[in-house]
Amino acid sequence: KILIAVGSGPNTSLALRLGMALAYREGTRLTALRIIQEELDEEKIEDQTFLLSDIIETELGAIPECVVPRIGIAPTVVGGILAEINQQAYDLMIIGAGVEVFSPKHLFGRVVDALVEETPIPMLIVRRYQSEPALWLHNRIKQIEDTQTPS
Repeated sequence: KILIAVGSGPNTSLALRLGMALAYREGTRLTALRIIQEELDEEKIEDQTFLLSDIIETELGAIPECVVPRIGIAPTVVGGILAEINQQAYDLMIIGAGVEVFSPKHLFGRVVDALVEETPIPMLIVRRYQSEPALWLHNRIKQIEDTQTPS
């Protein structure tokens, strides 16, 4: 059983594709988990589930039988991932490195660094090469999107 943390960072697609590459054995199950940090009503949960399914389909071409999309609601992303790990018996977690990789404070990103310290299962942290200007641009776009998202 493999847990793939699906966020909005540039390395999510690599994590999904690598998870599929590791799922060559019959009976392997991949859980694609997306943590939402707010209380959602029924309609918003459906929207988030659709978004997660869309991310998986975009990267893998379809949602394979071995992939289980899952939405978690938690006050923090780290707390939500740890709660999922504590509820299920996963053998491995795959996660994309965060966008703060050029920060002197974070080796793999704020969330991933916190998970490295607390996760009781093996982690595979993936990162596709991106230049510093490309990461800066991604961060700026994300900041603009976050300020335009209605509360």
